[in-house]
This record gives sequence, structure tokens and C-alpha cells, in this order.
Amino acid sequence: MTPISTRGTLAELGSVGWYATLIPVAFPIGANTSFARAVVAAQRAYESGLRLTTVSFHRVLELVPDDAGISVRSGWSNPMLSYVDAREFAGSEFFDVARGGVYANRAAAEEVLMWINRFPTATSLSVIYPDTPVAHDSVDRYVNALRSVFLEVVNGAP
Repeated sequence: MTPISTRGTLAELGSVGWYATLIPVAFPIGANTSFARAVVAAQRAYESGLRLTTVSFHRVLELVPDDAGISVRSGWSNPMLSYVDAREFAGSEFFDVARGGVYANRAAAEEVLMWINRFPTATSLSVIYPDTPVAHDSVDRYVNALRSVFLEVVNGAP
């Protein structure tokens, strides 16, 4: 799932607040799938998911047949991963000089929230998660796997 903006009217464009929903981005990846193929598959899945922008994710779950193998417990939450390419921001070439960045508040930590921010000279990862042994272990494993993928891409993995 990835968040997508639902702003569409001039009034919404001029207002403050979150106008977002979640859309599915699902695609198969095999053990030997190259990064280039994965990116193409992810882009296609994202474009396909855009057709669901006006549909509530909770409504989709209500319509899933009982035999689909999808079960959601009461009080479920969906981890959030946000990616911002700040290299496109006006004045981004001055981020290092001004020690600028993209910041978020601590928010509630009963969920896992992640931000990947790409700047002209660095990429940062921020994670908020519950202070439990299971969460610490899970987030450590995820961050290490993500770091490994990033290093493969940086080092020119196919």
C-alpha cells in the first residue's frame, strides 16, 4: 500500500491538511529479479493502483470474499512508508548550506511509520515504531534489508 494525494479541486489545492488515501502496489519479485525489472513492475503496479484512488481501503477490505485468505483483525493498522525526493524542491541546492531537511513530528508510535528522504548529497531514513522487543527486532531486520538493497543499487546491481 502506498499513500496517494486525492486533492482535485482548486479549493483543496489551496487548503492545508492531508488529502490522501492508500492504493495497492503489488507485484511479483523472484529471487533473481533484477532491480531494473522490479522498478518497471513496481511502476506498472502503481499506475494500476491509481484506478482505486477514489475507493476507501476499508471498503475494499469489506468486499474481499471470505475465501480470499485475507484476514484483518479489529484495530489493524497499515505500516506507512513515505518517500520524498527533495532534489526537486526549489532551492534544494542550498539544503547543505542551510542545513535544511524534511522533518516530521513524533506522532503516535503504536504503528510503524517510515520516511525515506532523498537530498542532493544524501538519503535519510527515519522510523517511528513501538518500544517493544518485537518491534525493535522487526525494524532492525527491515532496515538492514533495506540498507542492503540500497547498497546493491548504488554499487550497480543489475
